[in-house]
Amino acid sequence: MGSCPPGGTAAARGVASSPLVVANALLQLSVLPQPLGTHPETAVAARRLSSTHASVQGLLTSLHDIRDSRANAGANLRKLTDNEVDLLRAAIVFAGAGMDAVLKQLTRDSLPQLLKTHPDTAGSLAAFAVRQVNDAQKTVIKWLKSGAIDAAVHSDYVDQLVKGSLQGTGELAAIRNALGLKAAPTLDNSTLGQLDPFFMARNEIAHELDLKHPDRPTDPQRRIRKMEPVRVQCDLALTITASFIVAVDAIL
Repeated sequence: MGSCPPGGTAAARGVASSPLVVANALLQLSVLPQPLGTHPETAVAARRLSSTHASVQGLLTSLHDIRDSRANAGANLRKLTDNEVDLLRAAIVFAGAGMDAVLKQLTRDSLPQLLKTHPDTAGSLAAFAVRQVNDAQKTVIKWLKSGAIDAAVHSDYVDQLVKGSLQGTGELAAIRNALGLKAAPTLDNSTLGQLDPFFMARNEIAHELDLKHPDRPTDPQRRIRKMEPVRVQCDLALTITASFIVAVDAIL
């Protein structure tokens, strides 16, 4: 097969190519909604999501280009190489890290204003305060001594919401409810539940190196990751993260 002329891969330019290259279609993420964040309270989160989206798409594009080069060299693309699967794993980890960073940023930046102007946020704050009164007397004493009880309660509330990493849809629902978005149709429990496979994959990769048997140190076998399912998982994670920003932006 002849070499590709300068300016990108044959598939990317629409030039006729072998069936192997045609089968190596570029995995593309959905375009993020625009405008994504129109208020100061959502602007930083929007920028972080845009950066995450670009990074994940870059990994998927790199995978395409590597496989394109292999096809041009006559390789059979039916089976992903270990390095190619690692790019899929990296895409999942990047998408998860981005979701985590974006939602924490959105919570820190927007919740103080939402607590002032959006009544639906009050219920979650009240429940948090009740739990602290019942279970954490030291925290309540700190509030009483602060001289600015409301500010102290709000600060601890935000800190609780953003501590640790997002491990599953339960944490997403907690952030949704805290931001007063429980009624948002794009963030209902059914929609968030679609992320269960993504979180499972992300945790298997981040915490277990994607080993099939992490409890067996001598077993090097790793889970199989396929291209389109990974694209779908990453795309859903970033799309739902965007829905959080859009929904908050609409009620500010």
